[in-house]
Amino acid sequence: MQEIFNQVDVLVLTNHENKKYVSGFKGSESLVTVSSNNVSFITDGRYKTAIKKDLKPNVTAYITETGQSHFDKLVDVLKEQSPKTIGVEANNMTVGMYNKLQAKFPECKLVALENVIEAQREIKTEEELDLIKAAVAITDQAFSHVVENIKPGMTEIEVRNMVDQAHFNLGGDRLSFETIVASGPNGALPHANPSNRVIESGDMVTIDFGVFKDEYCSDMTRSFFVGEAKNEKLIEIHNTVHQAWSAQIAAAKAGISGHDLDKIGRDIIEAAGYGEYFIHGTGHSLGLEVHENPRVAKGWNQVLQAGHVVTIEPGIYVEGIGGVRIENDIIIREGGCESLNTSNPNYDVAIKG
Repeated sequence: MQEIFNQVDVLVLTNHENKKYVSGFKGSESLVTVSSNNVSFITDGRYKTAIKKDLKPNVTAYITETGQSHFDKLVDVLKEQSPKTIGVEANNMTVGMYNKLQAKFPECKLVALENVIEAQREIKTEEELDLIKAAVAITDQAFSHVVENIKPGMTEIEVRNMVDQAHFNLGGDRLSFETIVASGPNGALPHANPSNRVIESGDMVTIDFGVFKDEYCSDMTRSFFVGEAKNEKLIEIHNTVHQAWSAQIAAAKAGISGHDLDKIGRDIIEAAGYGEYFIHGTGHSLGLEVHENPRVAKGWNQVLQAGHVVTIEPGIYVEGIGGVRIENDIIIREGGCESLNTSNPNYDVAIKG
């Protein structure tokens, strides 16, 4: 990151996750500046106690005065640093704030930068990996609860509520995203909204779900029959997705590109005649956000490195029939990968006929 300060004297952070990553603060109201030798954190009196626990040791805290905005305090902090060039987050800072900042520092050059902190966040520390593992463990346990309790006659919404409650009962802080539950023909929609559709015996059900624990998240998908397995076409589709998923996990290691890892599974699905029905990339990274870089996708030529965490989630979606997606979170290691989810990926985990 130090090379950034060959371009700018100070970087202003407005992205929530980037501020959290740099400062340690878990709350929502703040601004952060980063220079080559200093991290400054700005918030108001509501968080005066919280920051004593949250802030990292190298961070200098500034509390706004009564009636003073965070932006006004930012101006004060920047004036103390006397920058000639100020970097801003191009993907996050509003045009309004950019214009106000330029007006306050007309003699300064503002430089819009992309993915400065995000690039630092890509490779996880062992501490971060432990937090991700804890979130994944909760999701695995939640899935076990679902398998034990799901049954024909329940609606997709009822299953969604069961999944979400299990996450919280097991210690999750908040959901990674709105839980997806898609049954029968709704499985052909990769991001289906749970509905009042009643799950029938023999339906394939896809559940995509995850949870945040201590600011880091999980993301998992399973597709399985409820009741009695009846649809031979969906068994064939599930077997194809499982083969692709297994091959990709076996091939995942430091040094392979996201494009090449995606191609391994895509080739298997295409060879089985379902290429046109695999309509998304294989996976994405996760951490402080559920969708981060790098990606495992066609055209993504970035090479995966040890410490990257990515999902492996090939899928097939056939309108009028249904769909299948299987997803694990994995840690890229030298010479292989560590697959974090322990939940059974097979289609018959909930067959109770």
